[in-house]
Amino acid sequence: GLATVDILAQISSQDWVGVGFSDYGELTGADLCVFWRDWKGKIYFSDVHISSSGLVQLDTLNHCNNLKWRIKKPMNQKRGAGTLEYVYQRKLDTCDPNDYRIEDGTTHVVWAIGRGPLFKLEALNITSSDNVRTGMSRTRFIQVKEEKSADSRPFLVRNQNLSVPDSETAYLCSVFKLPKPFHRKHHVIEYRPYIPEESLPIVHHMEVFHCEGEEEFPIWSGNCADQSAPEELRKCKKVLAAWAIGARPFQYPKEAGLALGGPGFSPYVMLEVHFNNQERLAGLVDDSGIEFLVTQNLRKFDAGIFELGLEYNNKMAIPPGMDKFILTGSCVPECTAVSLPVTGIMIFGSQLHTHGTGVQVQTTLVRDGQETMVNIDRHYSTHFQEIRLLSKPVHVLPGDSLLTSCTYSTLTRQNITLGGFGFQEEMCVNYVHYYPKNDLEVCKSSVDSDDLSNYFDNLKTEEGQDTDSTKSVEENYRAIRWNKKRAVDLDRLYSRGSLSLQCTRGSGEPFQGFWNKISQVKINDRYKPEPSQCEKSSNLHKSNPPEEKLKRISESEEWAEIENPQKHTTPPEERSRAKTTAVKKRMDHIHMHKRFLNKYSNEWGDYDTWGVDKRTDWEISPELEDTKTKPDEDDDSERYSENVEISKDEDEDYNIIEKRINLGSM
Repeated sequence: GLATVDILAQISSQDWVGVGFSDYGELTGADLCVFWRDWKGKIYFSDVHISSSGLVQLDTLNHCNNLKWRIKKPMNQKRGAGTLEYVYQRKLDTCDPNDYRIEDGTTHVVWAIGRGPLFKLEALNITSSDNVRTGMSRTRFIQVKEEKSADSRPFLVRNQNLSVPDSETAYLCSVFKLPKPFHRKHHVIEYRPYIPEESLPIVHHMEVFHCEGEEEFPIWSGNCADQSAPEELRKCKKVLAAWAIGARPFQYPKEAGLALGGPGFSPYVMLEVHFNNQERLAGLVDDSGIEFLVTQNLRKFDAGIFELGLEYNNKMAIPPGMDKFILTGSCVPECTAVSLPVTGIMIFGSQLHTHGTGVQVQTTLVRDGQETMVNIDRHYSTHFQEIRLLSKPVHVLPGDSLLTSCTYSTLTRQNITLGGFGFQEEMCVNYVHYYPKNDLEVCKSSVDSDDLSNYFDNLKTEEGQDTDSTKSVEENYRAIRWNKKRAVDLDRLYSRGSLSLQCTRGSGEPFQGFWNKISQVKINDRYKPEPSQCEKSSNLHKSNPPEEKLKRISESEEWAEIENPQKHTTPPEERSRAKTTAVKKRMDHIHMHKRFLNKYSNEWGDYDTWGVDKRTDWEISPELEDTKTKPDEDDDSERYSENVEISKDEDEDYNIIEKRINLGSM
């Protein structure tokens, strides 16, 4: 597939702009496409990667394709500052080891704007704060097509002047009664966050719960863990909607909607908001909530949500100083067998959730010992927790298992990170959206308490650790002197020990069964991703290696050839044939192993039309074409600046993906 990137940057006439991708938003190791001009005023568009020391290194092949650009009127005549807009395309997977592979999940977009002019781009220190301004944003490039519906109206569940405590972490709950129109059943077809600007820095995630029961529920607000809260609120457990920081509006598929209201439906809901007030600011008030789009034209299925992952307790923990440590929460066959309908359910959406140390999250399905993928985010960020429609719904049957695994990095932590509700504690959760709705609310696990107690006892007797059966779980974890060996031993306990399970209904009551001393899920055939087209091609080439090492053209030769096209006096027809032959021979000789520094004949200035990339005859996508501008058919001056071509006939996994990025000013 193709990614189309549209850049807006407010810069001076000599500044350079680089935009690209990295694993978690770092500049070191980033893959960038850089728009720049040299000291002679010539413009280039280069594919580069950034070394571990922050230096620009030119890629052997240029995969920054189909550029067109324009300069809008300057805002500051003295400085010559204006808005540069340019559009380019690149493959999601270029098969180049120096290029970032764009895949489903979180994508970290990085950018840099620096002062010019430049003598050359290579070896430029892009991390120099004196001459370079940098930034990062997160997005999901690969989107699933959403169904729009005009037949809906908004309904808002939100706080009103709720006082936020000056503690670092707070969970505040508020109970509401649905208005009279909800005496008739509605379907929610979309929901989105409603967060006033002043609350954006402190709202971490929100959930709306249904209060199930026939009784009247008190209209109440306060700390969710308040011991004096009304007893009836314990029945407000069924999740209707969930949002976390970074998430976009969530749309239901056309065959399902979230049921709200109607005969027998309790009209009470509870809004829970997690506030992350890291600066412990006092006097804050909040009006945040969730806005639902509802319709009375009901869809085929009622949709539901249930939770996978780890239980909300401190029995699972992450040792300090770990580059990678994995915790897995299990939804075992004993639970799905008694909670799911005979025909099963279809999972169509997923929201992965951890706190600050989570770096990757996935959920897999296990059936008859074979593991398949449900959802994965390899570059997960706690600051971008979208509810995502799956590209293909997953059918889950009674007796299946669902495993949610979270990878954490605690290199900066000095002591154990415990599971819990605080942001400095950790979670591992997947809120899965499915249809048809049933009564399953939670299917999560943790290590069995007896196994954990035996682990602490063994540390005391075998290693002399200051652990003791009289201490709490937290006290025991914090008493351990952590090292790599003890981290490995803890991982072995979690992956081999028995489980304690939470298999509960929306009312909070457990399903029938014994939920302690549960065996780990057995996997005979672990999930292995299908090799990409690049990997398949690489394996094919390995079986037929080239006979000799091909000569690489020098950088000085490239510049000479690009900048000094010969002037011909021969007739145009002969010149065209000769040039075609010369180009073919030259490309056969260097076998595409050259640095492509791409020059444009357009001078920097104020343009009402687009400057067009003339490196290839492959035209830019029709939706990006400026009808006022066409390439000069007679201009051959740039024909020697070849580029890695994108085939129009290639089968693509996705349609063209477009993103616009506004970088602001230098």
